[in-house]
Amino acid sequence: MFLTNDVSTSVSRLIDKRPMAPVQILVVVLCGLIAIIDGFDVQAAAFAAPAMSKVWHLGREQLGAVFSSGLAGMLLGMALQGTISDRVGRRPIIIASVIAFGLFSLLTGMTQTVDQLIACRALAGVGMGAAIPNILTLTSEYSPARVRTRMMVLMNIGFPIGGLVGGLISISLVNHGGWRAIFFVGGALPLLLGALLIFVLPESVMFCADQAARSGSQVWKARARRLLARMMPDEEADALTSGGSAATPVLKEEVPRAGLLSREHRALTLFWWVAYFSSQILFYSMVSWLPVLLSNTGMAIRQTLLSTTMLNLGSIIGGLSLAWGTDRFPRVPFGTLVFLGGAVLSLLIAASLAAHGAGILQLAFLAGGCFGGGQLLLNAYCTASYPTRMRASGIGVATFFGRLGSVVGPAAVSLALGVGWGGSMVFAALAVPASAASIATTFAVRRSRGTSA
Repeated sequence: MFLTNDVSTSVSRLIDKRPMAPVQILVVVLCGLIAIIDGFDVQAAAFAAPAMSKVWHLGREQLGAVFSSGLAGMLLGMALQGTISDRVGRRPIIIASVIAFGLFSLLTGMTQTVDQLIACRALAGVGMGAAIPNILTLTSEYSPARVRTRMMVLMNIGFPIGGLVGGLISISLVNHGGWRAIFFVGGALPLLLGALLIFVLPESVMFCADQAARSGSQVWKARARRLLARMMPDEEADALTSGGSAATPVLKEEVPRAGLLSREHRALTLFWWVAYFSSQILFYSMVSWLPVLLSNTGMAIRQTLLSTTMLNLGSIIGGLSLAWGTDRFPRVPFGTLVFLGGAVLSLLIAASLAAHGAGILQLAFLAGGCFGGGQLLLNAYCTASYPTRMRASGIGVATFFGRLGSVVGPAAVSLALGVGWGGSMVFAALAVPASAASIATTFAVRRSRGTSA
């Protein structure tokens, strides 16, 4: 029977022994669709900015406030969701977050003032920020250990796919419907998906089992049994949930809830924070500034925009390659080498900028594979490293630090350029956070509870 203090481990071992059932594949697909919507929003907002600023005569500071409000909202959503999700479940947070994001994205397209625009972008960011850690957690909890990293990376590829699609269709949307069309499409899609999630998205079976073990609740026990029955024969699910009764709680004592910074988890948590923060500095500094710096070298606008496309394409192919490799080879070398490769590529891009962009598209593609693919790898490792009762909190705070890095990185590049640094110096300096991400990932994976490293 699984209703013991070690309930999460028991259910996890059960999932590990069996082939993936349709419901497990469904979870990966649904979470991947949410990731695509997030990637679309991030990329599409950037493409709406030129038309939006022209219509409303927005200056650089006002545009900066619009972009910052979305990121600030996302950080707030990530910070708030962890404790709530670890108490009420992954499913309700995901559904509510996706619907809220869609609603406020639609309202963004209806705004009439800059203040309204900033407020709607911030509230939409809260919704998506709360959803991201939970789709990472849910995918991890439904994936067998032998393919968990592969499933996590495949789901996470939705982020660069959404960015690629957003970049490709936003120009057409603006040409036919103005900048508001981007947010109408970006709002309608998550609302439709949210309605679908209400009917088909399951709760985490590990979360249900954990809640049943803690409280002795027959309601949670029945939910766990129904979910297990969708992954295995009924008689096996019945045998696993045969213990306990409403009159006799399964647990007499609460399982200790060690915090993220408790002695047991402190080192692991701090290493993940450094890894996420450093890796996002790399990726978003490149996405934000590489086209601008290439334009300063005299390169044609079409070529500079193509560099962003190559970054996203590199992230997708890099993620697919890592999905194939990480379940077949030791993890620590992957986590170490992918960011070390990013450090080398930062130096090569610095040299390319000094040579007026020679070979930059090929380097951007490789950099996307290392920086973007490496970030997908972090998500897979981090979610597997925490126990069920604190998994959403762990990945939530880690992604919070990652998004913080996505703000700090481009801002730091702006400051460096303002004091006279050239593009080559900036990208050479990015080798430092790349190296930090490599070292932090190495130590975090070694300390991970849920990995084989």
